[in-house]
Amino acid sequence: MRIGLRTVKTAVGAAVAMFIVQALGIANWWVAGVLTVLAVRGTTRVSFRLALHRIIAAIVAGAMASVFYLLVGFNPWAYGLCLLFFFPVMVALRMTEGIVEGAIVATVILTNGLVNRTQLTGLLIIVLVSSAVGVFLNLFMPNVDDKIQTHQTA
Repeated sequence: MRIGLRTVKTAVGAAVAMFIVQALGIANWWVAGVLTVLAVRGTTRVSFRLALHRIIAAIVAGAMASVFYLLVGFNPWAYGLCLLFFFPVMVALRMTEGIVEGAIVATVILTNGLVNRTQLTGLLIIVLVSSAVGVFLNLFMPNVDDKIQTHQTA
């Protein structure tokens, strides 16, 4: 079994993001680990765009989930309706990279069974921390953009 640099950076980054969010006293600190794993990519070129899309997706998903859960209740139907509208909005915004992260935000709100400013602010901070850690890791990850482009043209 071989453990590569990307694996080590992803594992350390996920733990660091979780520690940061936990130290800030924010509930659902484990989400920072999951979002950091999703944020680590093999190239630096997409890091900043991905981070921006994730942050916007989290805001949109948080707002939409809040509305659907307050109107329909905290149940699978409301979650399904939320995703039914959230996915096309993200596609229309050309920010599909943030769909999974937005769905995670909607899931956390659902499982907590409440909508309030503290929770929404905490989720935004989680997304910001995990995005920042992901960008940081991607900046120091070996850049394989040139190798990818060479293989594509060959």
